[in-house]
Amino acid sequence: MNLGKLQIPKIDIEPFAFIHDFSTRTYVQYAEILGKSTEGRDVVEALTNDQRVIALSDRMISSGNTSSRFEIKTLAMWFLW
Repeated sequence: MNLGKLQIPKIDIEPFAFIHDFSTRTYVQYAEILGKSTEGRDVVEALTNDQRVIALSDRMISSGNTSSRFEIKTLAMWFLW
């Protein structure tokens, strides 16, 4: 058993890879669809004209232990997912 300075057993944990978190995978997979396909552009347009979506503009959205600024394109990516 490998012990550290505090004499607590050291465990091997899997390193956190930012590229593999769900939000990043969503961006990588769906960002291109939004800009290059008719369906993607239609989704963005429909969301842009929706009053419920407009009400979220300039708001912060909680995502667990963090928050981020609301963006229509991010919502569109989740919609496509």
